[in-house]
Amino acid sequence: MAIMQCSGCGGQVSTNALACPHCGDPQVEKEEIRVQKSYPSLGHRGGMESLIHPNEPVYFLISVIFSALIYVLLVVSIVGLVYVALGALVALIVQALIVGNLKGNGVQVSERQFPDLHQLVVGLSREMELPEVPDVYVVQSGGVLNAFATRFLGADFVAIYSDVLELAYQNGEPAVGFVMAHELAHVKRKHMSRRALVLPAMLVPFLGKAYSRACEYTCDGFAAYCRPDGAADGILVLAAGKQLYTKVDIEEFQAQGERNKGFWAWFAEALSTHPYLSKRLAALRKAGLFERPNPSRG
Repeated sequence: MAIMQCSGCGGQVSTNALACPHCGDPQVEKEEIRVQKSYPSLGHRGGMESLIHPNEPVYFLISVIFSALIYVLLVVSIVGLVYVALGALVALIVQALIVGNLKGNGVQVSERQFPDLHQLVVGLSREMELPEVPDVYVVQSGGVLNAFATRFLGADFVAIYSDVLELAYQNGEPAVGFVMAHELAHVKRKHMSRRALVLPAMLVPFLGKAYSRACEYTCDGFAAYCRPDGAADGILVLAAGKQLYTKVDIEEFQAQGERNKGFWAWFAEALSTHPYLSKRLAALRKAGLFERPNPSRG
């Protein structure tokens, strides 16, 4: 471990730190080192765009065509125009309430507020070549482990639940980095921006859910591209929780997914917006997109 001088206060800080322990100043050098070494060690050798799940563009095209037909049918009648207007208004209000709740009850991440997380977000946004760094909020979730991205009036927002962030302080940054990169991947792929285009199709159970699951696979791939050392833990923590995920046997968890192939298991997933966690983990492993966690973790 090397020591360098903080550019903010001049104090001594480890090169492994994301922020100065004395003044909280983000250490950009650390993030640049992570960006340089994160991807080349993986078995996958394509660019980030090559990690787009093959089903995503297919289902997106089908959803756009289906939605366009519905919109045309609605527009040709006065009653249909009213429905379209009401639907747009309701969607706007719902998004406004979500963002308003984030701003009112969440803690906005900044250089002074959770500076280590801020630096992580800035570094990941740079790595994904996002035009702007989304506003990120930490929200209390009553023990729920999750994060989500949303969009309102042209601005992107990401919420990370407080229990996920606690992982960074308990067991290190990689798993949190993977979760955050997954949400930023939704921003990069413009999944929220395209929502209006495919909204009617999203109401069709099998079509809309299939498109959503394909998007999740894509975002997992992008996240593992950026944080291969956090991919496995980032998924396992969603399955077993922040206290027990380090005890999960990865091989057995994947085998469980292979065994779970009955009709009802398939049907339940077909009605879900997210693939089964065991299948998400298996997909990353098959593509060579995660590094095996250190056995001594936790």
